[in-house]
Amino acid sequence: ATAEYTYTFAGWEGYEEGITQKAEEMVFTAKYGKTVNQYSYYFIDEDGNVLKEATVDYGTEIVPPENPSKEGNAQYSYVFAGWDGFTEGMTQGAETLYFYASYTPSINKYTYKFVDEDGTVLKEQTVNYNTMITAPASPSKEATAQYTFAFSKWDGFTLGMKIKEDVTFTAVYDATVNQYTYKFVDEKGAVIEEKTADYGTTIVVPYVILTKDTTDKYTYTFSGWSGYEDEMILTENITFTPIFNSTINQYSYKFVDEDGTVLKEGTVDYDTVLVPPANPTKSATQQYTYTFAAWDGYYDGITQKAETMIFTAKYNATVNQYTYKFLDEDGTTLKEKRKKPMPQRLKSLPKWVEKLRLSLKQAVQTPVKSGRDIQREWK
Repeated sequence: ATAEYTYTFAGWEGYEEGITQKAEEMVFTAKYGKTVNQYSYYFIDEDGNVLKEATVDYGTEIVPPENPSKEGNAQYSYVFAGWDGFTEGMTQGAETLYFYASYTPSINKYTYKFVDEDGTVLKEQTVNYNTMITAPASPSKEATAQYTFAFSKWDGFTLGMKIKEDVTFTAVYDATVNQYTYKFVDEKGAVIEEKTADYGTTIVVPYVILTKDTTDKYTYTFSGWSGYEDEMILTENITFTPIFNSTINQYSYKFVDEDGTVLKEGTVDYDTVLVPPANPTKSATQQYTYTFAAWDGYYDGITQKAETMIFTAKYNATVNQYTYKFLDEDGTTLKEKRKKPMPQRLKSLPKWVEKLRLSLKQAVQTPVKSGRDIQREWK
């Protein structure tokens, strides 16, 4: 046999059973049948598992299996590198062949993160396995109305810790309840009651009833505290000031005539515009005629003041005038003059009535208080 073949005797060439010697030298040559030798090959993983095995003819091209993989560990990942002893296009030789998988190790990298409470990444780093982890500067957290926060620690982190896997450390804060002050002050800002307490404390109203000075326009009644509600809790520094309900004051006014007769009166709110009554009249006398002039102390648009207001009618007096005439017998006006009704005597008479002087003496001595006709009278 050779590396490639195994031979099996097949007979004698030219010989057959029962053949007899002929008259010559007879040579019979041995004949052999050949069989191609077969050999086996194995592809074996690193742990000894046979991934592929085959028995093939000598000289057959060897075909490897699909590339295997090797499970990594925390420290390393593995990449298939090849089959030890195998080359592409290699054929089966005269022996059993063993090919072992080989792997290239790669140190694993891991990422560590330091995140704030809300998930904000404060530090992130990817490093080799077993690298020491370093924390960032301590963060801060904005206070709320209820709490003030102080950084406490990184959850899960210890000083000198080395990375073995992807890991996230979250900031942890200690919370302190905030305190606030509430005040109740009077209208001038003077403190009636002041307390400092924790957020969420129920605010207690002082038992006090405040007063406020009455003004010309208003009277005030205490009704509560500005900004305060029942069962209110403390959430901030706060000051409560008093609330006063105002009632507008009312006052009286009168419009009176010169003689004191009340022509109009009323009670109205302070600062109400006052409206006078219709203009009054005053009866004339023999000497004077009267015309309404004004209301003493009143002017258009005047408003009610903090007092009883009295407006008295004022009148302009005009001296009455009268006419005296001297008429002829036939009614002809010989002299006419309009005079004011002041008591007076006639100083002179026309010449043509001089002769009547004595007869008129009585008339001349009589004061003229109204129109009077003096006619010529012949005797």
